[in-house]
Amino acid sequence: MLVVPRASEARRLSASRYAEITLPTASAAPAAMAAIDPQRTGRSTARLPASTPRVVWSAPANATYGTSAVVAADGTIYVGTGDGVAALAPDGRQLWMSPLLGAATTPAITTDGDVAVTTLDGQLCIVSPAGTVRTRVALRGAPTSPPLRRPGMRTPLRTRAPSMLVLFAAPLPLADGAIVGGIPATGLHVLTPEGESSPLLAGAETSYAVPAMTLDGMLLVTSRRGGSVLAIRPDPEDPSPEHWRADVEETFGATLIATPDGGAAVMLADGHLVRLRPGGAVAWRTSFGVPAGGAAMAADGSYRVLLNGGALVSVAADGSERWRTTFGANAWIAPLLDADGVTLVADSDTPTLVAIDAAGHDRWRVHLGQAAGGRPVLGADGTIYLPDTGGVLHALR
Repeated sequence: MLVVPRASEARRLSASRYAEITLPTASAAPAAMAAIDPQRTGRSTARLPASTPRVVWSAPANATYGTSAVVAADGTIYVGTGDGVAALAPDGRQLWMSPLLGAATTPAITTDGDVAVTTLDGQLCIVSPAGTVRTRVALRGAPTSPPLRRPGMRTPLRTRAPSMLVLFAAPLPLADGAIVGGIPATGLHVLTPEGESSPLLAGAETSYAVPAMTLDGMLLVTSRRGGSVLAIRPDPEDPSPEHWRADVEETFGATLIATPDGGAAVMLADGHLVRLRPGGAVAWRTSFGVPAGGAAMAADGSYRVLLNGGALVSVAADGSERWRTTFGANAWIAPLLDADGVTLVADSDTPTLVAIDAAGHDRWRVHLGQAAGGRPVLGADGTIYLPDTGGVLHALR
């Protein structure tokens, strides 16, 4: 059955090579999970401020660290902390703190409005909007001791046992209420709405990228076997879930983006952007010559790639370079795109936020007191939520 949005929910589509039609879902959260959406596009439906914003409030999330935030449809902000998950009102007041060991990943808002998070002791937890822990599931390969994390430190997280390296997958809520999560080095799991956990892929396959979901329901993951990207059916009962496989060389630190045609864009940490067609064939491969900090995909199928050294590159849908601009000394935090194609980047050396328009020109710059500690996100009204390396969440508008 086709559900037609009400006029108040409709959005104008721009003419481009790709067109995406988004129908209403149970959760209309403006930033529901890591990289904004299940496709991990890093693209918001909200718009950045047209003029230079200012900090309107700052909320200490935890003395140790805070993850990137997610924003619910009602404006509630959730952020992972060393104590679990904190819920903040739009004015910055803390509403509650969940009783968890600590968040290892950016939380995710499910279609029911709950909050999913992977904790430092290797549990996938579901927390209600009121802060009650509904479900705790221990993931296979969970660490035997809580990992340590320094302010501003990115995953992977190292445990107190120096030979043990643990990576956590940011939860990916599915449309049917299930959630994909886990420790990619040892296996991904599917948590059903009934609270049952089933392995999806063995640890010999899954590896280091946050999983993404294509518009036709395929789960994109990376594999340690030969440096591959896999498209699989997220059904633990399927004896042959693999749909296609593509070799892209080294996938450690890769960023996966599901493209509208059912393919994928893979941003490799060594500075290669690889575009895969549906079925896994390589459409093109672009090298930037320096390591990359992440990427986001615009509505027209183009990409914004952040390079170490403080350069932002716009790459067309065919892999050609449109423009390049330099904005700072260094950056490892993935960029954020708004609804108009304006890119928000956080310089991780100098505490600066920079908005760059669709043509590659600076729109504004904001200098902060401390360097960014995670990817910024937008609320529905364009408020910017940015964690810093000192464990403080800032709201700017």
